[in-house]
Amino acid sequence: MANHQEYTVLDLQRAYNDGFSNGHAIGYGTGLQEGLQQGPAHPAVQESVARMFDGWDGADNARQRSTQRFWNDYRAHRRGGDRHD
Repeated sequence: MANHQEYTVLDLQRAYNDGFSNGHAIGYGTGLQEGLQQGPAHPAVQESVARMFDGWDGADNARQRSTQRFWNDYRAHRRGGDRHD
């Protein structure tokens, strides 16, 4: 004969809630870790940035334009041209 343990509804509800919470935390943590590993290459990030910045062509191109703009401004400043004072 099997030995059955009696559970109350409250016991079962607590067990369910604990399992759900643990499962949610594990799933969320795993998804977050995977998303963070992709960084700006994550498709959702690329899509969001493209909606916000018309003509977005990627982080590498934006960084290259920013660097070029910095050096152009720096050279102009050194020549006595456009100063940002």
